Amino acid sequence: MVEHLQLMVEHLQLMVEHLQVMEEHLQLMEEHLQLMVEHLQVKEEHLQLTEEHLQLTEEHLQLMVEHLQLMVEHLQLMVEHLQLMVEHLQLMVEHLQLMVEHLQLMVEHLQVMEEHLQLMVEHLQLMVEHLQLMEEHLQLTVEHLQLTVEHLQLTVEHLQLTVEHLQLTEEHLQVMEEHLQLMVEHLQVMEEHLQLMVEHLQLMVE
Repeated sequence: MVEHLQLMVEHLQLMVEHLQVMEEHLQLMEEHLQLMVEHLQVKEEHLQLTEEHLQLTEEHLQLMVEHLQLMVEHLQLMVEHLQLMVEHLQLMVEHLQLMVEHLQLMVEHLQVMEEHLQLMVEHLQLMVEHLQLMEEHLQLTVEHLQLTVEHLQLTVEHLQLTVEHLQLTEEHLQVMEEHLQLMVEHLQVMEEHLQLMVEHLQLMVE
């Protein structure tokens, strides 16, 4: 009986130690659950920021499309203006030929017209250079629009990955909650077993 009583005491001590370990494990599980909740909140905030960034990117894309349309219209106007300048230059040459016939009487007038013709040629050169610059700017705008579209696609992919990660985090949280419930049930069973051991010990003492 004494040996049996000693074995019961040792078993009771082991049960107490096991109960302490279970309590520490339960505390660690609670801390882990709190960290998972905080992580879920951070992921939700990140998802909101990503959605706002996507909206701003879409607005920027719309502005770039409008800018491209304005550039095309401006280019069309420049081409029409260049055509008018060429026609005007042709008319000036014809007028110069007529003025040559009256060269002796209209020398001063011819000098003025020559100067005007030089200015028109310089203006025409400037218009050609401006047209080239507008063409280069149009190409750069098209390239920027393509890069913006690629960036929008990458942003959409990133948003999808973030949503998937949030779903996985939620599933992990559910598994942790189930594990916590099982630990609580196990702790209740251990408590009942401890009560039975105490009652048995009391009976042994009596």
